[in-house]
Amino acid sequence: MSFTTIHIQNKFKVEDNLKFNLPPLKLTNMKKHLLFTLLFLSAINTWAATYYSSGNKSWSDSGFPNTLNAGDQIIIQSGHTIALNKDIVINGHLTIGAAAKLAGNKKIDVGIGGIIVVSGELETSMDLTISGHLQNVGTTTINSKTKVIGTLDNSGILNSDDELHVDGQFTNSHFTYIKKLHSDGIILNTGTIELEPGETFHHHGGELKGNGSNLGSIIADELKIEDNTGVNLNNHPEAITSKMVFCGTNGQEPGFDGDGNNSSQKVSKEEFLTNGEPTLSIIDEEVFICANRTTPIELLSFQAEVMNESTVKIDWVTSSELNNDYFEIERSRDGLTWEKITQVNGSGTTQTTQYYTITDLQPYSGKTWYRLKQVDLDGSFSYSNTEEANINSNSYLSIYPNPSQDFITLSGSNIDLSQVRIFNGLGQDVSNLLNIGTGKTSRQVIDISTLPANIYYIMISNQMHKLIKQ
Repeated sequence: MSFTTIHIQNKFKVEDNLKFNLPPLKLTNMKKHLLFTLLFLSAINTWAATYYSSGNKSWSDSGFPNTLNAGDQIIIQSGHTIALNKDIVINGHLTIGAAAKLAGNKKIDVGIGGIIVVSGELETSMDLTISGHLQNVGTTTINSKTKVIGTLDNSGILNSDDELHVDGQFTNSHFTYIKKLHSDGIILNTGTIELEPGETFHHHGGELKGNGSNLGSIIADELKIEDNTGVNLNNHPEAITSKMVFCGTNGQEPGFDGDGNNSSQKVSKEEFLTNGEPTLSIIDEEVFICANRTTPIELLSFQAEVMNESTVKIDWVTSSELNNDYFEIERSRDGLTWEKITQVNGSGTTQTTQYYTITDLQPYSGKTWYRLKQVDLDGSFSYSNTEEANINSNSYLSIYPNPSQDFITLSGSNIDLSQVRIFNGLGQDVSNLLNIGTGKTSRQVIDISTLPANIYYIMISNQMHKLIKQ
């Protein structure tokens, strides 16, 4: 019996015209060899391929496939911008790393089983269809229609100047700004979903929910609420709503499509708030319209002002307070992750104008976002709008030696070490593997000897610097 040995290296590429030069086979062994060859080729096709970006290029020039197969992945590495010049279908896993960007005027389809994770930026001017899963922790901008058949999870900033249509599940825990919203599926909202002025939120069956003590906000000038027998979610064709606040775009009460309308298929404001049409709409718990929610405070103003290019003065004024226990002042370097700076006692219940002020002595270099967390005597709370302050830091920064094997030195003016982040080529934050230090300094030595040899990116005050570790 003769045997054929095929050697496989760690990295290989299978060409379309792959051939095997087998020795002459006896007819009795032909079936065995043919079966082995077919199984081998089938196995090759199931092995995953990984594609990495190599700089600022177009999608096609990067060598990325227009259809990403299941099991394969594309990684757009930190600091790279990829121009989307082809319609693409994602059946595998696409990762857009921190400080990376994918942008273009082409369609994106996320197939069933496909996954897109956005840590940087995704922007498209054509339709986006999500049959699989899209997770946005960065910024995603769709200047066309978005249809969610699978799942869309937004904990970053989601923008669209067209309709968001939800047939599957949309989870929003931060900010979503869209033209209009139509939902036949499930929306889990603990953040804010804001529509353009004059536009309608069509709650067409399905579920709209907050979570626990976190009420979500829907900002829309018009509400159209009705059942959907075609959906019949969990045997409930009616539109189900819980733990949600509805306001108009100017803070006014939103209009209802069912008001003044003889159609029995649309819910009026009274029917909505009293469960007067339970076959069309059901309020599970805690649903408020702006005008009928008792607000713990009336906030006249809230502002953050840079003082002496090194501190930020934060002022706010209330015209009335009801059972107001205290305020927490929070700050963020990205508008996503917040930390408490200090706590200021409220004035309980008063109809007298109250003035408050604090100073942040250690703001971040560059942009800092601020907000108020107002806490009632019963522990319930709400947030103010956000205010931005910008501390201008010296843009000059020197990193040496670069390349380096063991130590690097950061040299500049007023370097805020709390803002220094180091990312690997996959966009993963490896800062916690190093002792970067704390506070502000003009010179800092960092030991990078434990990092594998590779290309890294140092982000300081939203500026990216390339580092080569030998």
